[in-house]
Amino acid sequence: MADPLSSPSAQADATTKPPISNTTTQTTTVSNTAQPPATNTVTRPTLDKAAVIRQVEYYFSDANLATDTHLLGKLQEAKYGPGCVSLKQILSWGRMRDFKPSGDVKNALRESTIVEVVDNKYIRRKIPYDMAKAKVEPAIRAQELVDSKKNVVLAANPHLSKGMLRPTNFEHDYVNPALTPEERRANEDDYSTDNSFCYRMELAIVRYLKKRRGHEKVNLLFDDYLDYCGIHKDFSQFTGGISKTEIEGLSKDEIETRNTKHFVLDEARESIDAGDGTWFVNFPGTLRGFFSTRFSTRFDTTHQEVVEASCNILRNWFKYLLHHNVFAEYTDQLEESITILDEIEREFPLMAKASKSLPGVFNIAASIAMNGSATASCVKQESYEDDDFKPDISADAMVFTKQDARTIFLTGIVAYGTQSQIDRAEAHVTDLTNLRVVWEDDDVHLEITEISLLSDADATTQDLFQGLGHTIVPALGKMTCKRYEKPNFSDREPAPDWDGHETFEFIVDEKTLYNCYVGLKFDAVVKELEMGILWIDHLYYCDGSFYKWCWNEIVMDQKKAKKDPRGWGRWDDERKKDDDGTDKAAAYSDGDGDSDFEDY
Repeated sequence: MADPLSSPSAQADATTKPPISNTTTQTTTVSNTAQPPATNTVTRPTLDKAAVIRQVEYYFSDANLATDTHLLGKLQEAKYGPGCVSLKQILSWGRMRDFKPSGDVKNALRESTIVEVVDNKYIRRKIPYDMAKAKVEPAIRAQELVDSKKNVVLAANPHLSKGMLRPTNFEHDYVNPALTPEERRANEDDYSTDNSFCYRMELAIVRYLKKRRGHEKVNLLFDDYLDYCGIHKDFSQFTGGISKTEIEGLSKDEIETRNTKHFVLDEARESIDAGDGTWFVNFPGTLRGFFSTRFSTRFDTTHQEVVEASCNILRNWFKYLLHHNVFAEYTDQLEESITILDEIEREFPLMAKASKSLPGVFNIAASIAMNGSATASCVKQESYEDDDFKPDISADAMVFTKQDARTIFLTGIVAYGTQSQIDRAEAHVTDLTNLRVVWEDDDVHLEITEISLLSDADATTQDLFQGLGHTIVPALGKMTCKRYEKPNFSDREPAPDWDGHETFEFIVDEKTLYNCYVGLKFDAVVKELEMGILWIDHLYYCDGSFYKWCWNEIVMDQKKAKKDPRGWGRWDDERKKDDDGTDKAAAYSDGDGDSDFEDY
């Protein structure tokens, strides 16, 4: 802040204080005397009003404000009103500390022609300062901005408290603070590779949670992930904390042991310590497995806020492990896990779009034309005069008349089929159901390997769709997939017998292809006609490219083991319910119908 007394004119106007006398008065106190004790009287010097006014007016002058970043920030922040600065703050500044009492200072400033006293507590310029004259950027203290934002949030949400708005250390932009030399030395001892992996894991969890304020949903996500990884939370442990009386006499290790609530399973601990390979450390693998199977059964993955918050929680955990060098021998795995979380967060919305788009116009049309599974739910009445026809379909379902379906199906064959396939279709054009289905699989696991749009097709095919114009037939492309085998939860996994069906090529409309991507996995019912045309008759669900299945899925929870690996989300209501009919999404919702993490 600029110093007004540094200029010659200001020094000339400064009031000289009277010198202090060097004379010392000695007093002797004698006990048991009848004389009253001496009384020391302190006389406060008279306040120099002119000096007070001169100093404050300088602070608010154009010359000072042009370069005073601190005061500019105060004016711009407008915490106490436009242009107002707290008198208490002004009195705390260096040149103002000698001016006392505050009431006299306040009365003196009322005589100023440049500044004025507002509400008996604030000072401001009578003529507002033009911020365009400032030569520097105003400096606003971050904490004051945070406090200001809190007041706005609290005003809009009276059910909240200031405690709820305190930092949790789970924020997206949170950065672990630099370690002190003492913390660094303690980490080197406690997290040395000479200590067992399980000991370091349990200790890191205790210390990590001690520095975090996790609400119910955060704790649920973190506990579920640890449980999937073989780290069980013992709910029988005392969770009320340790009183100051109990802490007395306990060492740091003993206190942390008392606070431990998460324990590596005994069988996992014994296997990892023995290195027998039954249990082993795999941070990336368990992370992929958790988001591929367990995550979707616990949280509403249709809300992007839930996905982002969940990824951020675990990203925060891995960064903590790296920052404190908890597992020096697994640094590469931890860094890879953070990359995987970025991948998961990016893919979930794409998976949601693909799940709602697939199998697409052509495949639905093929299913209708061949009396497949789409016939019951995706066919609309041939005549709009048929008022009694009320198909059981959702508002956003893709529906056609049977004639429209035949047209789309035949157009796709003409565009991308061979001449023999076209001839075969024309031979049965009056009744396509005469085309025989020679192969089908009611649970095919596929991964997209290539996407070809209409622009990638030959000129003849492009001209065909150009000539169609604005008809019921959309622009069509192709999607190539390869097959992969999912585990069947049995001890024996025989080699798959696919009868030569390792790769598939589907005709798919471009609108659907735009919502798909290479690496996307999906499970579906696939059928093949005698002439070699394949179509996706029904889509079960989609998985991300990160999909992985781990035995932890059933080892950790035998009673709730599912019969088949679950995808990230099934869109049909039947598969979203437990055996007793309970809606799984509702079971883990806060009941208000919005994002589980939105309220936090």
